[in-house]
Amino acid sequence: MVLSDEAIEFAKKVYEKNKSPTEAARALKEVYGRGSVATVRRRLNLVRDPTPPAGVIRPASTHKATYKAFVRRLVEKKPMFLWEVRQKLIGRFGEDAGRDISVISRWMTEMDFTKRQGETRWIKADVAAQRSFILGLHSCTSHLPPDSVYFMDEVHVDHRHTWRRGCWGLKGQRSFVSKDPSFLGGKTFSAVIFMNIKGVQLAYVTEETYTGDRMSELIFQACKQLKILVLVMDNAPIHVLETAKTTKLVYLPPYSPVLNPCELVFSWAKGMMSGRQLAGNKCTLMDLLYTSPHRRRTVLHCGYFWL
Repeated sequence: MVLSDEAIEFAKKVYEKNKSPTEAARALKEVYGRGSVATVRRRLNLVRDPTPPAGVIRPASTHKATYKAFVRRLVEKKPMFLWEVRQKLIGRFGEDAGRDISVISRWMTEMDFTKRQGETRWIKADVAAQRSFILGLHSCTSHLPPDSVYFMDEVHVDHRHTWRRGCWGLKGQRSFVSKDPSFLGGKTFSAVIFMNIKGVQLAYVTEETYTGDRMSELIFQACKQLKILVLVMDNAPIHVLETAKTTKLVYLPPYSPVLNPCELVFSWAKGMMSGRQLAGNKCTLMDLLYTSPHRRRTVLHCGYFWL
């Protein structure tokens, strides 16, 4: 907010009289139509401004101390991902603040506020391993085209996905919910998807359960068809590819579904069918996977900010 010298002098007189930044801001807004408490504090030098004035260069150690204090205030409020903290730093201090992500990761590891009592978001996950994974993936994929990095996962869909988790019933009596036995024709389907920042690029839906040999064959076909350079997937025993020549396989840390955007695609597809908005069958499931709205924003949400 830009204020004239006359407005600043006016705010200074009001503050000297009342000793209240709030009263000075209120008087500024009444007279000049603009003004806030933060502006009054900054322009009257009531608090130290972490952003140096024009022409003044502070030492790097001062910047890092300011950035670290800001990170501490963020993670004390709630557990946050590395990319979330980086975006907050950039929004507050500029691009230079979020340039060195390894330093930000070290600060968050030292503070270790991510496993506070009562927080079940990462009850079994190793947060340090998740940060190390993101840093390692960034180092090996930042020079590649963003659409050459793919994510893969599989899911099972059956009639249990029509169950409701809540219902009404008489007080003191057990409630019952009827289920549709014709959902998916009473069959169980297995689905595998390969997605990048442009969405789901390849999907397989079958009535069979995937074995290690079958999964290896699907991964080989997908890598050849989509020209995948890096494939990210979880540590399931069937996720193997013995003949990977041009594709680099990267495995997620244990208990880290939050780092796989495919999970959000499956959650959205199951929600569409369980809400009975669409008929449950094999063709509908395939259409939902290909038309999922989860694309680059979802990949960014999972922490891959450079894609």
